[in-house]
Amino acid sequence: MKPRWALPRPALASLLGLALAFPPAATAAPPSFRGHRIARVYILRRAIFDTSVPSENKRLYRFVNHLHFSTRDNTIRNQLLFKPGDPYDPDLAEETERALRRILRLRDVHVRPMPVGNRRVDVVVETQDTWTTEPYASVSSTGGETKYRFGVRERNLFGLGKQINVSYKKDLDNISRGLSYDDPGLFGTRLRLAGVYEDTDEGSARALKLERPFFSSLTPFAFKGSGDYNKKDTLLYADGDEVARFTNEDRSLGGGVGVSLWSTPRRIRRLGVAYRYEHERLETPVPVPGLETDRVYHYFGPTLEWSRNRFITTDHIRLFSREEDYNMGPTLDLRAGFSSQRWVTGSRNATSVEGVWSRGIARSRHAFALLTVAGRGRYENGWENAQQRWDLEYYNHAKKWTTWAAHAAWENVLNPSVDTQLLLGGDRGLRGYPVSAFEGNRLFVANLENRIFIVDDILNFFGLGAAAFADVGYAWARGEPVKAADLRGDYGVGLRLHLSRASLGNVLRFDLAWPTRAHDDGNRSPVFTFATGHVF
Repeated sequence: MKPRWALPRPALASLLGLALAFPPAATAAPPSFRGHRIARVYILRRAIFDTSVPSENKRLYRFVNHLHFSTRDNTIRNQLLFKPGDPYDPDLAEETERALRRILRLRDVHVRPMPVGNRRVDVVVETQDTWTTEPYASVSSTGGETKYRFGVRERNLFGLGKQINVSYKKDLDNISRGLSYDDPGLFGTRLRLAGVYEDTDEGSARALKLERPFFSSLTPFAFKGSGDYNKKDTLLYADGDEVARFTNEDRSLGGGVGVSLWSTPRRIRRLGVAYRYEHERLETPVPVPGLETDRVYHYFGPTLEWSRNRFITTDHIRLFSREEDYNMGPTLDLRAGFSSQRWVTGSRNATSVEGVWSRGIARSRHAFALLTVAGRGRYENGWENAQQRWDLEYYNHAKKWTTWAAHAAWENVLNPSVDTQLLLGGDRGLRGYPVSAFEGNRLFVANLENRIFIVDDILNFFGLGAAAFADVGYAWARGEPVKAADLRGDYGVGLRLHLSRASLGNVLRFDLAWPTRAHDDGNRSPVFTFATGHVF
């Protein structure tokens, strides 16, 4: 039986010519063909299970392939960053691989040029589908506090790249039912439409966004418009117990445009301007003197994006054998907004600032560090809710079967509002302690893990792994001095299951942690946690 992904004869001839023209050499780098004109583009699509491989040519695997809507040829072509007639650029080819992995959730993506003479190349795009129809039922339990969620999620509806999700979720004190939709190629264009509706015991949430994003490094312009409504309860904790509850009702509406300033595949420079309307209402259980509970802002201001693209593609970091992309280059994203009652009647005078900066350092594609600094705040008669967070991560996949992973984070809030606090506990990285065990306006947490990959692929469905870890951290209340003696620690072991053929390649995590210091009630029992994804 002829494989579905078989190459056309002209492409086979080109591939044979490439093999003859460029025999393997130990020292010579492969030709890049930069600047060669693209003659044709071929799409080679493989199913979830490649039946041309004997170990995957089984009845069960063929049945799974039959149930799955394969990603359509045009869906893939719509995400390509090149077309016939363009000069071939290896940097854009690598960017295309990352886009196909990120947007369409494809695996084993490769973009390869094949010379056909007269400084022309054919480009072959190879992809393999993943299982995108995901009935799910996830449970997260920490120290007897259980949260769960179940629903159905389709990440590649009818092979068109569209996403839809229906969910039911129970948190510690709230139940929500949600529906979301995301179309990254509306009507076959570069427009993206996304919407969310969620109904909860506390209220509801709705969001709608239409945008033409910067879909590549060379995209000349972008624009977007969005609207949000969210009504929810915010809980305050003390020693792990709820002590107050506030109801937040927020509305926002905005849009913006941006232009690229001589960007290249290796360096991004973008400027823009944006507008955002915000209406914030706060309901308190008892009146608080001096607390303003109704605020309106009309923000106008600039946006800036700047980065250098130095991506590495690796594996066995957060997933198992799946490709993972990390940018080692510096990246900066800044946004500022200015609101004035002189511009819009009823608007408050305020300045809003938010930004993210990141940078990576790689010794190799298997050993690298990432630093991310994020901040946001509002200046209105002084800074309010000015948050900043520093995250430092280090990964070393020095051996095939193990990865050392380390993480440290510092977060603080300057002049937090009455309904704002930072929480730390078993669900936020300190796995030996109950949920929301510590609270304050300054927080430190550090984690060290040895992630062990026992088997990457069992029955071509999932991978099996384990982990040994240690955590340390604490949250300090406002006005309380930061002291190393306050830090709490834990240590433990865990089991990891990797869903290798699922669209995100999710890792299921089962951890058992022992605290190094007794809980406030004197209990030193271990805490069991199970959830989706690594702690960091």
